[in-house]
Amino acid sequence: PGAGSDVANIETTAIEDGDEYVVNGTKKWITCGMFADFFTAAVRTGGEGSGMAGVSLLLIEKFRDGVSVKPMDCMGVRGSGTALVEFDEVRVPKANLVGDASVLLRNFVTERIGLAIQATRFSRVCLEESIVWARNRKTFGKRLVEHQIVKFKIAHMAREIEASHALIESLTYRISALLSAGDDWLTPLLRLGAEAALCKVQATRTFEHCARDAAHLHGGSAYVKGNKIESLYRHVLSLAIPGGSEDVMIDAAARLSLKGKL
Repeated sequence: PGAGSDVANIETTAIEDGDEYVVNGTKKWITCGMFADFFTAAVRTGGEGSGMAGVSLLLIEKFRDGVSVKPMDCMGVRGSGTALVEFDEVRVPKANLVGDASVLLRNFVTERIGLAIQATRFSRVCLEESIVWARNRKTFGKRLVEHQIVKFKIAHMAREIEASHALIESLTYRISALLSAGDDWLTPLLRLGAEAALCKVQATRTFEHCARDAAHLHGGSAYVKGNKIESLYRHVLSLAIPGGSEDVMIDAAARLSLKGKL
């Protein structure tokens, strides 16, 4: 939890001891952590100051001594079983090592694309719900959809959603093209890291905007628990923060762009 989006400075350590690693540290906001039997944890196998080069992935079974899991009561995605996972002198066989930092970086890129896809789909639900509501709800003697400002809100939502969708399609097409050209999975994902970061920012910003405008269109009903828009509004941060927060994504894309990697 001390590093957050700054993955290169994670604090959980895995110290070699014979044929095992001894793991100490804490992992916070672990999706489905309450239901998991195994954890694929990013741990520091290199020395202090080694950055991403010293980060590895280690498979840690829940049953091992020293593993404790506690629930976290989060604002959105309440069925996700989000957990706080603590490792206290947990002994794990070296055979459980999954890979080096390149595997972790590749996973981040695929995670960001997946989050962008989810955000865009949720944005479209906000739009669909808003259209149905605007067609049926009447104010000041006419339907909401007949008010020009409401039409503009719906149009702007559609514009942002289609832009996000087009960016996702472009990114996935480029990955597919690189794979078809003979590259392995790792190469295209690392080469398109900047695009994936920007795609996530675009999609999650769109979701935030669509959820907000949908809530305004629905009025008080969107403030009541159980309403679909109320639920979606709470989910916004569950997609915007994981995989790298918005500011971190923009900074990463900028750095890669300056290196000619965009």
